[in-house]
Amino acid sequence: MERLKRSWNNFRHQFYRGLKYSLLFVAVGAAMGAIYGLFGGRVISPMVFSITLTGIFVVLNFFIALVLGILNFFPALFRRGSASIARYFALSSAFLVIYLLFFAFFRLAEVEVF
Repeated sequence: MERLKRSWNNFRHQFYRGLKYSLLFVAVGAAMGAIYGLFGGRVISPMVFSITLTGIFVVLNFFIALVLGILNFFPALFRRGSASIARYFALSSAFLVIYLLFFAFFRLAEVEVF
């Protein structure tokens, strides 16, 4: 039981770190898109495109992390699971949550890139 509690606390810690990292990625992506848009005269469209393109790769990365997480689950039952795969899954999950929130915001705000 103690091992399960430590594993959950570690997952939660890595998930929160992933939330911070993903917000940083969104901010940097938005800034890069806005800087690019300043030269073209349209700031919002390149900014949204930058976040959306990064988000597509985040979703693809999550599916890879999900497969690895499932494959890591069974050895973890017998104390042979990899902590780095669990960390990778937690970080990828946090990135997915943040980018899905941005996708939902763009969908509700009816933001068009082109």
